[in-house]
Amino acid sequence: MAETLEPSLVGEIDTSAPFESVREAATRFGGFGFWKPSSLNISEASQNEVDDVAGMVAKASELEKELIEKEGETLKVLKSLESTKAIVEELKSKLQNKEEKENCDMNVFKELNQAKMNLCKTTKDLAAIRESVELLNKRLEEERAALEKTRERLNSENAAEISKEIQRLSYEAKEFSRTGENARYAVDKAVVEIEQTRNKIEAAEMRLIAARKMKEAARAAEAVAIAEIKAVTRRGRRRRRRGNDEETLQEEILETIQETAREIRSSRRTLEEGLEKVNITKMEAEEGKWRWTEQRRRSSCSSKFKNPFMMDVNGLNMMMNGDGTSSSVAVLKPTMSIGQILSRKLLLADESAMMMNGRVSLGQILGKTNFGDRNGEGKEKAKRFNGKRKRFGFANLSVMLNKESKKKNKKKKIALNLM
Repeated sequence: MAETLEPSLVGEIDTSAPFESVREAATRFGGFGFWKPSSLNISEASQNEVDDVAGMVAKASELEKELIEKEGETLKVLKSLESTKAIVEELKSKLQNKEEKENCDMNVFKELNQAKMNLCKTTKDLAAIRESVELLNKRLEEERAALEKTRERLNSENAAEISKEIQRLSYEAKEFSRTGENARYAVDKAVVEIEQTRNKIEAAEMRLIAARKMKEAARAAEAVAIAEIKAVTRRGRRRRRRGNDEETLQEEILETIQETAREIRSSRRTLEEGLEKVNITKMEAEEGKWRWTEQRRRSSCSSKFKNPFMMDVNGLNMMMNGDGTSSSVAVLKPTMSIGQILSRKLLLADESAMMMNGRVSLGQILGKTNFGDRNGEGKEKAKRFNGKRKRFGFANLSVMLNKESKKKNKKKKIALNLM
């Protein structure tokens, strides 16, 4: 910096703008004015004015020269400033480069230290890995030695045991094949039994339908008989005051009515027995289904893997033992349906009504047909009329009894078929 700048150039610098005209320079250095000559000294005044103008021109030329010199000096100073700025920028760039180099050196030093640390860690890890590899190699050698020993022992001692094991496994395979064949046979047999039970169920349903129809017919006949008995009782109330012959006739009518009631009871009992047999067949069919499902499950499950939870037909859990047997409670038989219970209650109510109707007095039960007035007839005519009464008098009742006897025979046949 000191070498580049010269000592002659150092000084004050005029940074003002240059003069543009003489007028501006004159105003800067004192100004100018207009002179008016007096009437007395015109020549002197004109001479002085000329001298002043010449002096002013000389001063202006000097000032211009000074301005030119100062402008040259300012140009030199500006050039020197530009050169100093360039030098300063160069120095700054050099300093920055030096700082960057120093920073790079520091970063490289840090990276070298980090690399040294990583190398130390990797060397330690390699040492640990080498130790673990040596331990693994030792263990592998020990295991190889043990395997060779076991091979030698097996080749020398266990040849007979291996043959026995092979025979045992072959026997177990044969047993498994036999059990599979037995299971297939049991499944086929169960399928045949299920078909038979289905046929039985269909036959039982047909019989049940027939029994229900017979039951409805019996109820209708019973209603007809009850209506006839009520009509007889109504007519008998009018004929209470008749003779002993009529009382015997009433006893006979009562006996016939009691017989019809007994036949109706017996037909109801046969119907109940038929319903019970149908329920028994249904229960047997359900038991057959359950047996078939149990056999199928036993055949499908192997001896090693068995399902500990089994469900029977009614939804009960069955715990299976190790030998394949079930440790659950026996299968619950299906209870009677609501319709069966109501039908039994209706049958009992009808029987009680028949018993109450059978206990009607003799005077209340009389024949249906109108036999005319017997007050004026004799005993012979009464006897003959009694005989006719037995044969023809109660035609409607006899027809009803014939129908009941036919129904009774049909019910007996159905009961035999159910048995």
